[in-house]
Amino acid sequence: MKGLPRLRFRDQGGRLAAGLGCGAELVELRVVRTPLRVEVHAVVKHVPVDMPDVEPENPVGIDAGLKHRLVLSDGTTVPARKPDRARIKRAQRKLSRAKKGSESRQKKARALAKAHRREKERAVQAEFRLAHRLVSTYDGIAVEDLNVAAMLKSKMFSKQMSDQRWSALQAVLEYKAAKAGIRHVKVDPRHTTTTCSICGHRQAMALSVRVFTCHLCGLELDRDVNAARNIGARAFGPGSGGALPDAMHHTNLRRKTRAVSRQHGADGHRRTVSKIDSSTAVNLSL
Repeated sequence: MKGLPRLRFRDQGGRLAAGLGCGAELVELRVVRTPLRVEVHAVVKHVPVDMPDVEPENPVGIDAGLKHRLVLSDGTTVPARKPDRARIKRAQRKLSRAKKGSESRQKKARALAKAHRREKERAVQAEFRLAHRLVSTYDGIAVEDLNVAAMLKSKMFSKQMSDQRWSALQAVLEYKAAKAGIRHVKVDPRHTTTTCSICGHRQAMALSVRVFTCHLCGLELDRDVNAARNIGARAFGPGSGGALPDAMHHTNLRRKTRAVSRQHGADGHRRTVSKIDSSTAVNLSL
């Protein structure tokens, strides 16, 4: 390509070679310049694969929130994301003090762009690790079909909602679920919090009330766990709250962990399945 030196592309993990060996087609190579580096993106078109029509044995419903980023139907919680913007703020202050039009200001502008890029890459990597642990533990995932763009137009909690990156996380989770060959279902989010997950009774509840107490059957349950159970039931039927995992290993695609078996499907994708025993709910921290 004119204007670029000779580039070497290293296929880490052999994923591109595995996909091309199973009938995939390389349709495009993109050279992308970012504030940190020059990247080569390989766009691959995979052979369509039919999802297995099998009811999941260990499905889970996932409710997105602000107190916890995610709450699962088995009681597992993912802590709310708190981005560290200290470097970005320092770089922004230095840029604001620099003289306009000077070379120093251009250098400080590049430093600010690098700080923003590093923060974004940390967030994306954390989302891939979290999605990997979810698809490794459950064989069916149900989420809310949220209109996040409309929710961010509200003045209430828009900053906190933006920090949680719900749309980006759901996109990564949908991609990882398709790659692992498990079902990923989006359900209608209306009335999931105000409906009893046991008897189906619906009642009004203020946002400040964090415990759902059913006026009909007497159920007392955390409101987010109740919503997650309703999400799972809408996707996979009643009683699909998911088994309580004994342990969820903090893994990523670059490390090998215990009690993990890897299998290659017919489409060349690698499926990672963790062994599960029913015990106590745990926290998913990054």
